[in-house]
Amino acid sequence: MRVYIVRHGESEANAKGIYQHRDVKLSETGVKQAHTVAQRFLHIPINSIYSSSFERAKKTADIIGNTIHKPVELLPLLTEIKRPTVIEGKKPGEPEARSIMRLIKSMWHDPLWRHSDEETFFDVRTRAMQLLDHIQKMNHAEQILLVSHGTFIRMLICVMIYGESLTPGKFKKYLRFLQTTNTGITVCDFDHHKWRLLTWNDQAHLG
Repeated sequence: MRVYIVRHGESEANAKGIYQHRDVKLSETGVKQAHTVAQRFLHIPINSIYSSSFERAKKTADIIGNTIHKPVELLPLLTEIKRPTVIEGKKPGEPEARSIMRLIKSMWHDPLWRHSDEETFFDVRTRAMQLLDHIQKMNHAEQILLVSHGTFIRMLICVMIYGESLTPGKFKKYLRFLQTTNTGITVCDFDHHKWRLLTWNDQAHLG
């Protein structure tokens, strides 16, 4: 099985550099990026498209699906990590948001601690493992496309590598090292019960 993973196009919140909520829309640039990346999939035989239910990912997936004439199935497992509602709409550099995120990351090692209504590291790791289990039960002759989000895509790759042994410390290192671009394409193969990363964040279509 070959799995293509696409980060959504630039959102209005990406353009403003603020923490996002689920209903943030694509910016004009993001719509153009989605149409551009869709052209690449005209030459790649995709059997199925699955998307995060968040608006920015759904719109990206719909543009790709309309271009290659494939339906899009929404899959909540693909959504972005949930940040505390209190920081949505704030810039990372704002004192309140910076203080909250520093506290959260300092407590990532504790599965029982949470600031408010956010997902913990362990919540997101479990969700990524559930997604991989779901994919591994699909038809292995297929090529599928997943449309998701930057942090969750990195979590997904880390879980492919480490599984349940992935720790917060390891994940923090990968967060800093593995950067994602809007509509970047990551390609993985699943064969003989093993995952392999073939391509990370291919952005050739962006010029």
